[in-house]
Amino acid sequence: MQNGMNKLNIKINNYDGVHMLKPFIQDGLVSFTDFQPEAKKFEMHINRFAHEHAHQKHLRINSYMMIPTATAVHHKGLTREIEDLHLLTMDSKEHYNQHYLYLIFAHNKTIRITMSEMMFHLWDFGNHWEAPLPDHKLDDHTYSNAFFTETTNAILQPS
Repeated sequence: MQNGMNKLNIKINNYDGVHMLKPFIQDGLVSFTDFQPEAKKFEMHINRFAHEHAHQKHLRINSYMMIPTATAVHHKGLTREIEDLHLLTMDSKEHYNQHYLYLIFAHNKTIRITMSEMMFHLWDFGNHWEAPLPDHKLDDHTYSNAFFTETTNAILQPS
């Protein structure tokens, strides 16, 4: 365990913030997502590779992402079964006053979150631990809106 290491606590409320956050979530392993439509809340647990410390050691830390303005969640390539989701990057778009956040995973899997406004929070918790350098292959990934399936509740949840 690594104590005394800096932890992320980032609030994003614009598109520039999304692009700034990309390197911090790259190579994250997602084990849990939840969408609560009545509360307009999307939550996600990320076992995050701490790229900001990679010049010293290869470390991971648990992180939590919460979007309090989620109005819909759609996915492509996901099942309701627990599976390892290797987070490659994220992207954002605005279209007719709707804000979209795309979470792009390995193996052509994507979660698209529609938000009433661009706002989310990512923070680390617990201690860092040493981990091997991520090993993955990038595949040809597109996120065309034509292939998304609507989600009304949790996409992945532990059994």
